[in-house]
Amino acid sequence: MRNNGFFRNWFRGAQAPSIDQAEEEIDEELMFHLRSLVNDELAGGSTFETAWDRARGRFGSLRRYAEACHRVTTGRHRIIPMALASLLLVAVVGWLLFEVRLLRYGQLKLAAAAASQSARSPGVEVLRDDVTGRVIDQHGDPIGNANVAVILKTWPGGWYRQEAFATTSDANGMFRLAGLVPREGQYAVQAAVATPGYALTSAYRLIEEGSHPVSEPVTLQCDVASQITLVVHDELGRPVANVRVTPHSRLARSGVSHVMYFQASGPFQASSDAEGRVSMGCFERGDQAEIYVQLPGKEWELRTIEIPRDGDTVVVAGQSS
Repeated sequence: MRNNGFFRNWFRGAQAPSIDQAEEEIDEELMFHLRSLVNDELAGGSTFETAWDRARGRFGSLRRYAEACHRVTTGRHRIIPMALASLLLVAVVGWLLFEVRLLRYGQLKLAAAAASQSARSPGVEVLRDDVTGRVIDQHGDPIGNANVAVILKTWPGGWYRQEAFATTSDANGMFRLAGLVPREGQYAVQAAVATPGYALTSAYRLIEEGSHPVSEPVTLQCDVASQITLVVHDELGRPVANVRVTPHSRLARSGVSHVMYFQASGPFQASSDAEGRVSMGCFERGDQAEIYVQLPGKEWELRTIEIPRDGDTVVVAGQSS
């Protein structure tokens, strides 16, 4: 769940959120969780189209909550004084966010008291193993100093938890994150690497409920990538400097998809120069790719681009607000 700053600050005594702010926050929160569901589908091996279709199918039932929030913000309840409308808005948004969390985690019927008791049982030590792996090229040779992003999914006490970690491979291509995965219960590991000169590559492993004293290493075998320059334009076609860009996913010509969760994308983010150019060396020619773009003063946006078979430049067009 993201940090909803202006609602939190209001409860601390700051000014109440404006109607426009509230509507924007509702839309952004819904889109954030929709994209998270898409990430889950892509990590499980779905194509772009299938991932979005399945995510929208799981997300559709929340539309009524968004409409309820928008009805409050658009002033259809004009008989309610502004202070009361603001309080009602916050209550509805809180309800919405709670429902989103329950839907995403798939825990609609789980009792919070039972989960808390299980998670906090005294005298129970959770034994954990390391996440290990190796980054290699298409010939099996090690790739050293590669940035590796790892998403760990666990279900402590029956609740869902997702955490992001980052590390680099050593000279032998090996990487290790100590003491992460539980030796009992269910967990999942999603690892992604996007080191310059090699195509974005990911692997997803779900370990079912049970006892598993040894965590198997993850192998990330990367194909050679082409060096592509992204040129970011605004809605008027002008280059934009200081745009933050990070790779998100790629669908290779072979039909295999790879994804990097935005939550773990920090080490992979780059900024455009004065001409709007960003060097991106983690895609193959012919890939259908997705990138996150953040123009100065704007929110992150997900864009789909085609990596050309010929040429080295891809224009990322701006979107009007």
